[in-house]
Amino acid sequence: MWDSDGDKCVLFGSKVNLKFDHDIPFSQGGSNSTDNIRGLCRSCNRKNYDKIGLAEEE
Repeated sequence: MWDSDGDKCVLFGSKVNLKFDHDIPFSQGGSNSTDNIRGLCRSCNRKNYDKIGLAEEE
């Protein structure tokens, strides 16, 4: 999965503290398949908790 995202956060390009994130949250019916997983830094992962898609920085 990291290779498909270029080993960085898909929002801001950070290469530190990467986390697995669901595009469609598992709690909202999303799967653990690779097409529903992306890499986000810890900060972006927290901002996107339980949201569908990406919540860009406000």
